[in-house]
Amino acid sequence: MATQALANSMLYRYLITGNASILPPLLQVLNGLQQIETIGPERTMMPTVPLCAEIDCRMVETAIAQASTDDILLLRDLHKLAGEKFKAIMRNPLITYEYVKARDGHNERTDERYFFHNGMYQYYEAMTRKDSDPAAAADDLSLAMQSFQRSNDQRWVQSVKVLLDKRWVVSLIKRVWSARVSYWWMPPA
Repeated sequence: MATQALANSMLYRYLITGNASILPPLLQVLNGLQQIETIGPERTMMPTVPLCAEIDCRMVETAIAQASTDDILLLRDLHKLAGEKFKAIMRNPLITYEYVKARDGHNERTDERYFFHNGMYQYYEAMTRKDSDPAAAADDLSLAMQSFQRSNDQRWVQSVKVLLDKRWVVSLIKRVWSARVSYWWMPPA
């Protein structure tokens, strides 16, 4: 009973403050419990497993928020991990996002969180490949756009669309330029 009271206290402290440093010890306490009171005025109980899984996702999102925007590889890997974790709980409703909103705006459904992180993973994967393999990067951007469409994130859909359009124009210019150079340098027959 004391462990459950501690878990409730920590959970409500997180919901009120949004302080992510509470999450690791909260997860540790919740792992020792089978159930906890639901959030809100009802005194019904809910299993802790879905809440633990969501808190685990939140901890990865905290690492994403703390990562440097210049560390593309780390961001790619963290978004991939977050996507995998949300995919595993996609059928569960979100529990804490009503109270502690995500800055990216995907707070209603678990599948939106999954598709957002999957899109970000594909976006960063494209950024890692853009110089070495532009065609593969374009494929990654197309996959990112599909995920952003499924997460209803029009801002990212538009950003990726602009990148794909720019890539297509640059590719076309390169092909035309290469054709001209080849034509100009062809020896007479």
